[in-house]
Amino acid sequence: MVARISTGQYYGQTTDNILRLQSDMAEQNNHISSGERVMTAADDPVASTTIAGMDRELAQLDLYERNMTTAENRNQLMETNLASATDTLTHAKTVMINANNGSLGPDDLKALGIQMQNDYDFLVQVANTKDESGSYVFAGYQVDTAPITRLADGSVIYNGDNGVRELQIGSENYVPANQSGQKVFFDIANTYGDFMPTYSVNNGGLRLESANIVDKGNFDRAGVPEPYDFQFTDTNGDGVAELTVSDGGGGTILGPFNYTPGQTIAFNGLEVSFSGNPVPGDSIQINEQSEVDLFKTMQDAINWIDNAAAGNIDQVEYDRILGQMNSSTNHITSRQAEAGISRGLIRDQTDFNLDYEQTLTQARSNLRDLDYSAAMIEYSQTELSLQATQQAFSLGSKLSLFDFI
Repeated sequence: MVARISTGQYYGQTTDNILRLQSDMAEQNNHISSGERVMTAADDPVASTTIAGMDRELAQLDLYERNMTTAENRNQLMETNLASATDTLTHAKTVMINANNGSLGPDDLKALGIQMQNDYDFLVQVANTKDESGSYVFAGYQVDTAPITRLADGSVIYNGDNGVRELQIGSENYVPANQSGQKVFFDIANTYGDFMPTYSVNNGGLRLESANIVDKGNFDRAGVPEPYDFQFTDTNGDGVAELTVSDGGGGTILGPFNYTPGQTIAFNGLEVSFSGNPVPGDSIQINEQSEVDLFKTMQDAINWIDNAAAGNIDQVEYDRILGQMNSSTNHITSRQAEAGISRGLIRDQTDFNLDYEQTLTQARSNLRDLDYSAAMIEYSQTELSLQATQQAFSLGSKLSLFDFI
């Protein structure tokens, strides 16, 4: 049986074939123009899903890169400024040592006092450092407020908080973009330990060496309130200093007992030791204070030099201030090192991210990019099919039964 096809069917089928081939050519041309094999999910559903995941990973790496740039700039700024602070403290210690020279006159000491004041002013400037966006880097989360405000008496107020702004530089890695001014400039270890001394009378060269809470479980702040007062007397007249320790409420904790220079005095979970040879009438108080701020130390140094210019040399206070300057220098150096460590982490993460980005980019390219040779061959074949179909249609449309009658 011979199948019959009407003229309308012939025209319809041929037109559909031509339109399909034209559509195929247009799509192939889009792929060739874009250079991509997978442009939509319809091209390759599995590859399209994988490529979308890779695109998200690459976008995340781009965010990490911006965060690393910001973190690097901030930590470099902190490292540079803290290095300057360390140099300033080193100079301040030199000034302090020079001031403890009995041959210097009042004018010389006043000149040294001016140098110490200049160093103090510079350290305030460092603490109020701003980054490129105008934010204060040592203010915690309070980036729009200057962290340090100076008062008339030389003391300061810290206006920031303890916040640390961390930036994500890897899937599980974060790096700080700031340091809290509280941590940098105020939480400096007290060289005596957990308590700070106040000398009421000191004719025997008494010095606090250490005062530490060694048994926190037995340390009773409420029942045995501070300050703790150490009174040296000689009630029996034997020439041996006797020590009485009392609390802030006036209650006697220890003594009186014969005091041996250098012995450790233990009470209320504390251990306290002194050096020097106290004489009857000497008295010292200690108050709990495990940390000292840098600016208090600098102001104490200025005050000591001013007093020395007036003829009042306090060697015990000098030793305390110089020791606290050493502690401050070590502390600032460690904060500087922390910024350097952060920069090292950023460099390591940068290398890792670059390698990962190259791997992702190559894998995505393998899935998405077009094989131009194969695409051009396919395009040429489609074009040839279209031309053949058009020619056949052109010839077939001219045929008529009347030509054979």
